[in-house]
Amino acid sequence: RLKDSGFKFCLVNNYIPGSGISFIDADNFKGSYDATAYLISLGHKRIAFLNGPLRYANSADRLAGYSRAMEDNCLPVEKDCLLEGNYGRKSGYAAASRLLKIHELPTAVFAANDRMAAGLVQGLKEKGVRVPEDIAVVGFDDSDIATVLEPQLTTVRVPFFEMGKRCGAEFVKIVNGESRQ
Repeated sequence: RLKDSGFKFCLVNNYIPGSGISFIDADNFKGSYDATAYLISLGHKRIAFLNGPLRYANSADRLAGYSRAMEDNCLPVEKDCLLEGNYGRKSGYAAASRLLKIHELPTAVFAANDRMAAGLVQGLKEKGVRVPEDIAVVGFDDSDIATVLEPQLTTVRVPFFEMGKRCGAEFVKIVNGESRQ
């Protein structure tokens, strides 16, 4: 509706494919690929993925990166290892119970954001699972919550400040007529 009303704006850390709306985002595919490849390099072969809702472009990109890393390393993407949350901590906590019901327990989980990863770690610990000894967990975003977990969360860094700064600079150009949106 903003676009249809002629407002000038830029989405940060999100995009709507085919909308023509300006955006700035991290490389979610590459970040997810690298996180999954990192877990594989540590010897993990059965890696679960805790993603957000697929209606978000970022979720689809992160799933694609995870899947490609698994496939490139000749590891199957198993349906029972694909978990969905809502990007909130509580959904990560709830995912811990679902994860522990998987017949052949994964040795690692890549979570599509740090809030879900934090909830997952909390839920696993409450059920007696040692992180990272029993199940390794990697997050995405490098948010403050990653540093307060014990042990601290390994996470993919997303340069939010830099993205906001770049979007702001582009927006100023648009407002000043130096660029087209």
